[in-house]
Amino acid sequence: MEIMPHPLGVLPLGVLFLNQSASNLRAIPGALGLLARLTDELLLVLLGWCDASSLGRCMAVSHALRIFSHCDDLWRALVLDELPNGMLLRYTGCWRNTYVKLFRPFRVSLGLGTNSAPSALAAPGHGVLLYSDALFERWQCGTAAIPQGWQVFENIQRVSAATLSVAKFEELYEVPGRPVILADVVPQWEAFQCWSEEKLCAQFGDTPFHVGGHEMRLRDFFSYAHTTTDEMPLYLFDKSFAQCAPSLAAEYQVPAFFAPERDLFAQLPPGYRPDHRWLIIGGTRSGSSWHVDPNATSAWNGVVRGTKKWVLCPPHAPPPGITASADGTTVTAPLSLFEWFRIFYPLLAERRGGRSGAREALVHEGELLFVPRGWWHAAL
Repeated sequence: MEIMPHPLGVLPLGVLFLNQSASNLRAIPGALGLLARLTDELLLVLLGWCDASSLGRCMAVSHALRIFSHCDDLWRALVLDELPNGMLLRYTGCWRNTYVKLFRPFRVSLGLGTNSAPSALAAPGHGVLLYSDALFERWQCGTAAIPQGWQVFENIQRVSAATLSVAKFEELYEVPGRPVILADVVPQWEAFQCWSEEKLCAQFGDTPFHVGGHEMRLRDFFSYAHTTTDEMPLYLFDKSFAQCAPSLAAEYQVPAFFAPERDLFAQLPPGYRPDHRWLIIGGTRSGSSWHVDPNATSAWNGVVRGTKKWVLCPPHAPPPGITASADGTTVTAPLSLFEWFRIFYPLLAERRGGRSGAREALVHEGELLFVPRGWWHAAL
């Protein structure tokens, strides 16, 4: 797995053990004061309780505390927690700069200009580096390429929709609850011809869409997706896209396998039907964490651009590392989807095949995945 160097020179703790002549910056007397008694993980938790002014002051205490306080996850949480309803989110290179741009009254208190990039925080002259798994793993999960080993194995059947009748689909996949990838559906949509980043931005670049609980203009979201180093990148997941961009809803058609006459929720009176369609856009490493769709619903997901890695587990066999409450409403999972793949994907591979076996595949642009009701699934 190729990993970019950390911009503040942070290295994993194991490197320190292999280099006995090196010293850890946090161990230098006075570097962290009494805070040196805390583990790196607890120190980040403590800093997470700070407001922006306090966090900015911590950055001025010492080089070691400056690196910890610069952790972008801390500033992301501040931005997303404090962004008022109705205020558009606009990411500007890193979350600290984003905070300063959005909340200018704090600019003097933070003691930072908006042009201070992480790379500007050079190591002090003595050259002592900070070795921290807590900081480095965040960086690794936010910058590493998707390993090839996660993309090789596939065991979900592919079928051409042109040769599959609705009755056969019901018999072979819907009733027995078998995932399937359908070809020759998405390429028939107008969306398949015109939903490129360039064309969408030309038409809807200034239109706000729902992103991670907030609103972002589409062009700003694409800029964020291309530049972020977030471990868990924000995901455009908009159930109201047909209202803010009506033409998008006219540029795809519901396949005959899921037509309204076969959709029981479509028979409900207006206003009673649960949310049932979303526009989804995400960059590298973004995605949907493990879950089971509500209301005993099946789902279909058509890929217009790019590629998505899907992993699914049968209803009676939750994925490794995932704990759910008895009613399924509460799911306990690792911090990020990338982290789950890094730690637990090898365990999932051991469960391939048989009745309890996981299903997985790369779903490419022009393909459509059917997810049966009750199945656990995640997409990267």
